[in-house]
Amino acid sequence: MADHIYDLIIIGAGPAGYTAALRAAAMGMDAVLIEKKALGGSCVNTGCIPAKALLQATAVYRDMLKAFRFGIVAEKVSFDWRQMQIYKNESVESFRSMIQGMLEKAEVEMIHGDARLHADNVVRVTTSKGALTLKGKNVILATGSSPVIPDIPGIDLPQVMTSRDILRMDDWNFDCLTVIGGGVIGVEIATIFAALGSSVTLLEQANRLLESMDPMISEQMEANLRSKGIEVHCNVQVMEIKDRTQVCFLPIDKFEFCDICQPFFIGSVCRKCSVQYVFSGNARFRHDIVLLLSAYHGLHMYTFHQAVNPFVVVVPLEPAVHIQRHTAITVDAFYFAVQTDDFFQQEGIFFF
Repeated sequence: MADHIYDLIIIGAGPAGYTAALRAAAMGMDAVLIEKKALGGSCVNTGCIPAKALLQATAVYRDMLKAFRFGIVAEKVSFDWRQMQIYKNESVESFRSMIQGMLEKAEVEMIHGDARLHADNVVRVTTSKGALTLKGKNVILATGSSPVIPDIPGIDLPQVMTSRDILRMDDWNFDCLTVIGGGVIGVEIATIFAALGSSVTLLEQANRLLESMDPMISEQMEANLRSKGIEVHCNVQVMEIKDRTQVCFLPIDKFEFCDICQPFFIGSVCRKCSVQYVFSGNARFRHDIVLLLSAYHGLHMYTFHQAVNPFVVVVPLEPAVHIQRHTAITVDAFYFAVQTDDFFQQEGIFFF
């Protein structure tokens, strides 16, 4: 084991992780940032940035279709899906390079590898060049979250995709699309594909879209989507996906079997915290404070209702951690302090 002890070890280089690293460096802390995949996390590589790039591309296409209204003649306007994907990839790479530059300027040490947290704030990292053992005074777990795929009969059919799948498809095969989940991701996907001429149906289990937001925003968003030709169904539960043409869903108390467009996209149905993947099997933590960060903003799915930064919110570690009570405190930013049971045998866990 190395004798050097870092002030801070950060596992996960998504928006929460790299922001924490930059803040730590600005405070003069000796910090190291560990990431096993791509810098920027899901937001930069497979979520927010790719979706926003495609939204921008489709907005330009939509405006070009209406150019004559402004006296601009643009004949035979069409779109090239593969070129849109190239633009999206360039946007992702540009954003990732910007983050890389900020971290290098701040002289943050970065390690590409798979990290495991052990007792006494020891972190073991497997890299392409071998294994490393690091020790820190503090550890931040910024491992983000991953989609929860609902247990629906037919969910494993080849035409059912997640956002990660659909945003990287090279070939256009989306003349029609059904989006399950009317959260932010689902609404964005519906908007992108409707702008390109797809016949889009959006299904949401709650009684309104964007349930975590103000009801007025939900109402205006639904009206906006309908004005784009998107068919919206709220307060429905998808019961079964059958072959390539039909889906069963349950509106309120009435069971119906309806024809729905294919393929299917599983939108923002739910997400789960990924932090369990970094704990070593037999580790127990005593009298240490572990900082847990997540950039996932689906806070409404849990029992926390405090106002937080929309880009950095709390994700409980259920069922690994049983939350007994929580108190809002301020530590150079907005944190939540929670007391846990003896699963970790520690005094507290901070969620940022």
